[in-house]
Amino acid sequence: MKRQGAASSNPFTLQFRPDIERAYRDASYLRDLRIFRLALFAALIVWSVYAILDLTLFPSVAATLMVVRFAIFPPLAALTFALTYCTFFRKIRQLVSATLVVIAGASIIAFLVIAPPPRDSSYIAGLVVVFLFGYSFSRVRFVPASIAGFTIVVLYVISAATIERVAALDLWTNTTILAIANILCMVVCYNIESTVRNEFLHRSALKADADDALASNVLLEELVAKRTAELREMNDALRAENGERRKVEAQLQYLATHDVLSGLANRRFFEEQLEQVVARAKETGGKFAVLFIDLDRFKTVNDRHGHHRGDELLQRVSQRIQESATTPHTVSRLGGDEFTVLLSLLEEEVEIRSIVHRILDAIAVPMEIDSIRFETSASIGVARFPHDARDVIGLMRCADSAMYQVKANGGNGYQFFSEELDVRIARRAAIERKIAPALQAGDFFLLYQPKVDLATDATYGFEALIRWTDRNGERVGPEEFIPIAEESGAIASISRWVLSTASAFAAQNQRAINVNISGQQFTSPELVATIAENIRMRSLDPRYLCIEITESALMLNLTEVRNALVALRAIGIKIAIDDFGTGYSSLSYLSRLPIDELKIDQSFVTSIGSSAQDEAIIRTIISLAHSIGARVVAEGVETAEQLAFLRSEGCDAVQGYLVAKPMSAEDAVAFHWTGK
Repeated sequence: MKRQGAASSNPFTLQFRPDIERAYRDASYLRDLRIFRLALFAALIVWSVYAILDLTLFPSVAATLMVVRFAIFPPLAALTFALTYCTFFRKIRQLVSATLVVIAGASIIAFLVIAPPPRDSSYIAGLVVVFLFGYSFSRVRFVPASIAGFTIVVLYVISAATIERVAALDLWTNTTILAIANILCMVVCYNIESTVRNEFLHRSALKADADDALASNVLLEELVAKRTAELREMNDALRAENGERRKVEAQLQYLATHDVLSGLANRRFFEEQLEQVVARAKETGGKFAVLFIDLDRFKTVNDRHGHHRGDELLQRVSQRIQESATTPHTVSRLGGDEFTVLLSLLEEEVEIRSIVHRILDAIAVPMEIDSIRFETSASIGVARFPHDARDVIGLMRCADSAMYQVKANGGNGYQFFSEELDVRIARRAAIERKIAPALQAGDFFLLYQPKVDLATDATYGFEALIRWTDRNGERVGPEEFIPIAEESGAIASISRWVLSTASAFAAQNQRAINVNISGQQFTSPELVATIAENIRMRSLDPRYLCIEITESALMLNLTEVRNALVALRAIGIKIAIDDFGTGYSSLSYLSRLPIDELKIDQSFVTSIGSSAQDEAIIRTIISLAHSIGARVVAEGVETAEQLAFLRSEGCDAVQGYLVAKPMSAEDAVAFHWTGK
């Protein structure tokens, strides 16, 4: 019956390892203790019944029977039964129980031998009691107790045989039967015990499996809890990442449809909105308008004050446009200083004009950035659906064309698109495309108009005038292509070419030459260095070169222009103010500028003899110029009457068709004015 966990090979019962044995005893102690009490109680009942029957059957010897039957065993049995309820019994039960069995068995044998019962059957009853008593101890697994019970039977047999109290045959027969029964019962008890032990071992194995399963379950639960926590953390991380991704997507979507600097819609978003409005208007027959807005002279802000102030200015202008267009609208920044406004629910021209005026007024309000005062204006072009165009491209082209016409007219205003305007815009675009190729191909040329000193009637210099004849033989006047060149930025290249060609003429012929420089050029920090380098390369005496700037350009950027003029004057170059009288100059400004000549605008000269007011202005200009030490040159003199008036008023010099028309370099070298 060896099984796993057995400590030794016992022929009757399974013995466990000490640790399992302790666990088995601890587990079955109370159950076995109850069986022990039942066996002990059964033995006591059997012995009592046996005693009562003897007393009933043999009353004549009742006194002797009472002593034999009740003097020893019942008190010992009761004492043993009581000891099972004592806490110390478990520790000393082996010794006490073995002692009690031996004493009880010996006492019974003694009484049976000394005072035998009347019949032989009483021997059997005594042996049964001894067996039950021994069995009760064998159930609590004390081998000495079982051996003691069997020993009592053997001793009884030996004692009875010795004293021959009973017949030998009956004695040996009954004794043998009882001994065999006792032995068999002991074997059965031990087999039952082995079964119980096997069941315990099986239950222990099952419990171990259950414990392992429970431990595995606990481990699994711990792993599940850990994995759940990890998944929760991962889920939180994914949720946070998803939130960040949505934020990034929203930010990317915003950046894809909005201008970063101004926060307004960008070109892409504006065109998408315009496409939707066009489609809806075609279905419903609605009307709307598109505005193109461009800030006037914004480039000078970046050049003079830096891009950071320019960006701040754009942000404030964006806000003003947004606040001014109060009807349902979409305001966008196309780039640079260009804005668009989609007025989606406007049908009447008067409503459009009202909003345009609000926008212009809002932009015109001066603003201060870093303690610098900025005065801004804008040019606005208006295109209407379906009056001007019926698609996105057409509307944007029409609004852009109208805006550029406002630019060509000096800015600070608005213009509705018209067919006539479209023709002019097409003409302007064609000219703009031709400027650069024409400059490279040499289609531009200079003419020279003489300037005559009225005191001596001698020619003392020329003004270089640019002209352009394209490849088709068409002449394009400077009043048409110069503004276009200024807006497109081509004026810088043209000015360099004019300066170089005129300087070469002056150096070669030792003649004074006046060269017009665009007001935009005076905002360039490279202007002075460019002119100085040109003089050096041409070996030109600086006194032969006179730089002209218009009065309007002078007043637009007075501080920067003054610095440039002072630097040029320091080189030895002369300075002239062209078109004088058309701007807003004052004596205080002029007194601070290094001016050599004031050129009276042709519009005043033309009015001589017909406008007393213009004549008064001419007198004032002459007086003003002489007060600051500058010569006065009258432009556009065409009649003798005009010449006589200018002489009488003390004008220093004249130029115009009366003297000579602009001429080629060869004719200019040979020109001599005879006077009229």
